[in-house]
Amino acid sequence: VPNFLGATLPRCDQGDREYYCCAMLTLFKPWRTGKELKQCETWDQTFASQFFSERQLQLMNNFNIKYECLDACDDFCAQMKKGVDSDIVGSWLQYDNESEDPIDNSKNEMYPELDEPPESPLQCGERQKRRLKEAAEINAILSRIGWINPCNNVSDIISSFKPDRILSGSQW
Repeated sequence: VPNFLGATLPRCDQGDREYYCCAMLTLFKPWRTGKELKQCETWDQTFASQFFSERQLQLMNNFNIKYECLDACDDFCAQMKKGVDSDIVGSWLQYDNESEDPIDNSKNEMYPELDEPPESPLQCGERQKRRLKEAAEINAILSRIGWINPCNNVSDIISSFKPDRILSGSQW
């Protein structure tokens, strides 16, 4: 089971689509330089044109399971607060000793995103500070070369480009 360090993987169903496509291509498309990942098209176009194996598609679907579970938990908690389906009782409400809560929610209020690294440099150690600095440097480089800037005129690029010849990967 892969255990990713740093920030979590982006969601496929919400948020910045370009960032999601960039992350998935970085993980699953063979590359040695950044130019092999993407040429002039957007990340979304490159992602759509990339062939992914069944296993890669399965892994991408599994990346979203964490978010689906968190969404379901949020929905359930919202329903419980509203009193919907009061016949459904969570296991934490069936505890004999009411003063002893089997799930201490006070920790969750203090640390709502345990998987997320601290954003304040005062709250993190030297390794995390170094990771944040490196991430900021990479973000600055990608911004400077235009890789994370949105393309406004994508339809012009698509309609104007016609390859001279179409070859399979083995023919190249």
